[in-house]
Amino acid sequence: EREALEVQTRYATIMESLVDGIMMVDADGVIVAVNNALVELFNASKTWILGRRLEEVLAIGREQGWYPIDSEGNEVSVDEYPVLRSLATGERSFGYVNGINRPDGPVVWMRINSQGIGGEDGRPRIGAVASFSDITEARNAGRALREEQQFLSVLLDNLEEGIVACDEDGEVTLVNPAAQRLFGFSDETDPTGKRPISVWLRGRDGSPLAPEENPLLRALAGERLRESELVLVAGSGSRKLIKVNAQALFDDGGQKLGAVAAIHDVTEQKRNEERLADLALHDPLTGVANRTLLADRLGKAVGDLTSDATAEVPPDRAEGTGGSIAVFLLDLDDFKEI
Repeated sequence: EREALEVQTRYATIMESLVDGIMMVDADGVIVAVNNALVELFNASKTWILGRRLEEVLAIGREQGWYPIDSEGNEVSVDEYPVLRSLATGERSFGYVNGINRPDGPVVWMRINSQGIGGEDGRPRIGAVASFSDITEARNAGRALREEQQFLSVLLDNLEEGIVACDEDGEVTLVNPAAQRLFGFSDETDPTGKRPISVWLRGRDGSPLAPEENPLLRALAGERLRESELVLVAGSGSRKLIKVNAQALFDDGGQKLGAVAAIHDVTEQKRNEERLADLALHDPLTGVANRTLLADRLGKAVGDLTSDATAEVPPDRAEGTGGSIAVFLLDLDDFKEI
């Protein structure tokens, strides 16, 4: 008897030390043992739970607005409840995700593992045991992460800027639709999973880039690029002027995750700027330089002359170094008729 008491004590100690909720039912489905973790999970007292049939507990809970739901939010029938199913069939239920709908708060999500006790070799089952793990926080975090990923995916798909990212090994992990259109990528030329190459890129002066000069790889190496101008040569041979911002990515612990580059096509913008600058300095009807351009050129000529006059010149070469500016004015009669 003493030995049996010691076994029961060890058994109870083990039950109460577990983080997961534990429930045992006998062959009739009567709850014969629960630990404190399960009591807290179900927000009910041991004295109310013990000695009741599990079916009765579920029925009373249903009347009060507490009932189990599956991962899709559908109510679970009593017959399909994992513990009772294991008791009836002897089947082991592992990793069953079950939520408890509550009238006074959010759903509590749990993972249930259950198994029948006995029933082998023709012997009757003497009960079933189940463990309940609270996964509410993990499930909510996973849902929040999926929602954030979906938001970022939609955002990247709708950006006009091309976004290209790589991992810490320099392999491309992301190319958004704007970047695919900008570079003319197709399924055959998709760079995802490959090292970025500079075959489509040129310097501002049109010179080819060395492999290590690729903006993404420069950012991965620790350089921070801001408004870096490059020339993009598309597959059709057309040239586009682009501006690139790029930098490395780090996690909260300072571990490098990779790099990301934002690419903006400024070809049309530059053309408009040049067109506006030309209109500001030339007559729009004839294309002849206007007074603003004349004043600019005269100002530069005077500045150059002044610089030459104040420059240090060796004494033996000082003679004849003085400069001058000549302005020739031509008046065209009846220019408006022309």
